[in-house]
Amino acid sequence: MNTLETITRFLKKSSLLEKIALNVYEAIPYDIRNRMLLGTSFVRWTMLLKESESWKPGTFRDYQFEQTKNLLINAAKNVPYYRGIFSEIGFHPEKMIDFDDFRKLPFLLREEVSKSPEKMVDGRIPLNTLTVKSTSGSSGIPLKIL
Repeated sequence: MNTLETITRFLKKSSLLEKIALNVYEAIPYDIRNRMLLGTSFVRWTMLLKESESWKPGTFRDYQFEQTKNLLINAAKNVPYYRGIFSEIGFHPEKMIDFDDFRKLPFLLREEVSKSPEKMVDGRIPLNTLTVKSTSGSSGIPLKIL
């Protein structure tokens, strides 16, 4: 049972305590309440989503591009499969200029994942901490992934 559940159970035993706790809780500013209950990461993403509602299409596209570029840079540095394939085709994600650069990338085939699932994992993650999962095999052959 987590802390919130414990407090809730305690407060349910007394309607007076429940009312006092509710008043105290409602006096806490909304953003602080969310940070306490949901965590700072959730609040940060919520704020970004709210802010992005007013972005112009070009701003949103630029954000998507930068996030995707950063993801590919991380993959090139830390994921053996992508480090190898990028080297093989001479692709340098840090040099990407726009979305047209994606045309240089080959599609990821299920055979590649199936052949070496450990090469798809960020090298900073110990393999012994991962579990094997499998797709349903709706295409005929289940795919095992870490």
